[in-house]
Amino acid sequence: MGLEPLQSTVAPFEWSVMHQVEAHPSPRSTWTSNWAAGRELLERQRNYLLGSGLDLMELERQRFADAKFVEWTPLVDLALGRPDTTAWHSGRPYIPARSICSIAEGGTPGRLVRGTPLQYFEAQPDLSYEAMGNFVWSVAGLDVPYIHSAMEGRWGGAALLADALIVPRDHPWVGDDAQADKLVLNLREIVLDFRRVNGLQLDGLVSASTVQT
Repeated sequence: MGLEPLQSTVAPFEWSVMHQVEAHPSPRSTWTSNWAAGRELLERQRNYLLGSGLDLMELERQRFADAKFVEWTPLVDLALGRPDTTAWHSGRPYIPARSICSIAEGGTPGRLVRGTPLQYFEAQPDLSYEAMGNFVWSVAGLDVPYIHSAMEGRWGGAALLADALIVPRDHPWVGDDAQADKLVLNLREIVLDFRRVNGLQLDGLVSASTVQT
């Protein structure tokens, strides 16, 4: 779409508060505490969005009721993971695809720019213990034909927050860059305040030794 990145999404910033257990193994009790911290932070962010006029329950209802007849788009720039060739449960060819990880920041390998048209394709539930349910969107003009976004909590709070910021293209905030920047900055301040209150490092992932139980 030729849009410049939002000023609020060009600086390095780690949106997650959960310890990355794959890279830094930690006791199960710590992992559980991290998930609890992630859920608490997400709840604060959702409350902020609701208070700002973004009705997430109504958007969720619309997504499941008539999403196929609506064109959707991210309100803010979102971070994309690298292209993936994983086949999902239904066996449909979502190959290659990229997943929405969080709100974008300067160091992400890819960016889904606000206003990019997305067509809802389907919701894929988690059918096995190791899989993660996700929403599937078709997208034109990107290096892949499909985008995945979070449907279930195992994606983590950062991905669930990003998914909540995909709205119908006729939403009154779409196209308002000032509102989008304000939204990202306020959400980021909620993360930073959460880290301060809980004694977590401000510039990245929570370390195993500082998680509050």
